[in-house]
Parts: sequence; structure tokens; C-alpha cells
Amino acid sequence: GVFTGLGVVAIVIWSFILRHRLIRQRLVRRGLAVDASIAQVERTNTTVNNDRIHRIHFEVSGEPAPIIVKVGSAEATLARKLKTRGARTWVLQDPARPARALWIAGWASGAGR
Repeated sequence: GVFTGLGVVAIVIWSFILRHRLIRQRLVRRGLAVDASIAQVERTNTTVNNDRIHRIHFEVSGEPAPIIVKVGSAEATLARKLKTRGARTWVLQDPARPARALWIAGWASGAGR
């Protein structure tokens, strides 16, 4: 009945959370630090805990398409400042899936929340 349905929903949600954490853990362990520049910061229509999600487009030499990383609003503010200054930054890129990456500076700035 109702409790079985809630249990299935909880398992599905937990599976997505676990997958997200495992992907991040893999990036931290096996990711390659690559030099990048911020090409674009765009707002999405998604919010998590009243925090707007943004997409940051990183240009990496040797990559045909930009690497896109989703971040919260505090990280997006930092990205906009870096873009305005023309500063370079680092991303951890998954060697198995080059389009998947983790922005080190943004992740560290958002870790204290």
C-alpha cells in the first residue's frame, strides 16, 4: 500500500544521492586537474533549498566543447568575478568522461554552507 510506495520512493531518491556522491568521489580520486577559463555563467530555473542553480561553462584547451558544471548561487558569484577579471581556474576532469568535471574552487567555496 502506501508504505510500500513511500519505501520505493525513498530507495529511488537514495539511489540518486548515492550515485551523485560516487561520481564526485571518483572525480576527486581519479580526476585530472586541467587549466580552464570561464566562458559563461547562466542561471537555470532550478532551485535547491531556495538556492538558484547555475551552469558554468569552462573552456579547456584541447576540448572541442565547453565543460559544464552546475553550482549554487555563491559559487556562481565567484565564477562571475573570475570571468570579469579574466582569471584562469582549475577543474577536475574525469578521464573516462571528459564532459564530466568538478570545479575545485567552487566546490571548496560552497563546502562551508
